[in-house]
Amino acid sequence: MKAPFKLGLSIFLFAFTFTVVVLGGVTIPPSILNKLPQLSTVFISIIIQALPFVLIAVFASALMQKLITVEMIEQKLAKTGRLPGILMAIGAGFLFPVCDCGVIPVARRLLLKKVPPYMAIAFMVTAPLVNPITVWATATAFGYSLSVTLIRLGMAIGIGIIVAWLVSEFLPNLSDILNQPTLAAMESAAAAAEPEAHSCSCGCGHSHEHHGPRRQSVIGAVFEHANEEFLEVGKFLIIGAFLAATIQVALPKTALLALTQNPALSILTMMLLALSLSLCAEADAFVARSFTYHFPLGSVMAFMVFGQMLDIKNTLLLVKSFRPKALVFIFGCCAVLVFLLCLLLNLSGAGRFFQGRF
Repeated sequence: MKAPFKLGLSIFLFAFTFTVVVLGGVTIPPSILNKLPQLSTVFISIIIQALPFVLIAVFASALMQKLITVEMIEQKLAKTGRLPGILMAIGAGFLFPVCDCGVIPVARRLLLKKVPPYMAIAFMVTAPLVNPITVWATATAFGYSLSVTLIRLGMAIGIGIIVAWLVSEFLPNLSDILNQPTLAAMESAAAAAEPEAHSCSCGCGHSHEHHGPRRQSVIGAVFEHANEEFLEVGKFLIIGAFLAATIQVALPKTALLALTQNPALSILTMMLLALSLSLCAEADAFVARSFTYHFPLGSVMAFMVFGQMLDIKNTLLLVKSFRPKALVFIFGCCAVLVFLLCLLLNLSGAGRFFQGRF
């Protein structure tokens, strides 16, 4: 199904549902009607602030993926020591701007090209968080706060180094990471000649066909890629912004207060929310900023960091290629480290200091 058709179908279904509700005589309780103006204000403000960065991100991502190929990264990472390799893999995230869903095909490609597993995992865990567009979006969302931007960046790099090091110790072999069907497919691909038509390795998660010589200009390819990625990212931004606005408006103040007063519970709540919303890195900071009126910074940081390491849509992509044991180990380590670092941030008093300041 083509992306424009899917978008048109979504708009039609929304309009049809709205018409049925309005013309069908469905009664909306006054308590809900009274909150609709506040809900729409919060929702629209999140969208307006995030949209320019999403547009810039998808075009920059499409352009960079034409200029910087996965092969370049493979060549640099193939023959380095453990710690330098981990740092180089994280550094590659600065130059290869992919979102949290796009990074998984790239990491899988690195593994299939015999890049050491710990390097591919370091790239997969950190790339969505350390690329310049995400850093810029974070700074803008939080009023150009250097502290918030550096805390997010520092957490991502620190967790990436620790998780990659643990992977090198406990999951050193490719067979420890990838499942048997993926390994078998890799061996078959290595034995066979590369076909003329193949799946795009840019990491966007979309399939593009390449038939012999390039029939499309670079500019055309960039616009096509950006269009597909924008439609993919945009729907999650709209859903995430709507749910974030709904939670803030509809959730009783007593329930919010109970969550925010407990440093550990508020972190777990935000981690679960990030897992379910599946926001892309270029947009999540604007949604997260709206939570700072109720939650301390450590809890908001858990939302921004953990949500780019794992969410529902990523899980579906990961299960196709990775062993369940490896996934539990990698993302279990990520979850524990995010929780502990964010709890330390909340207990230090810094979390309360930043609350409501944006």
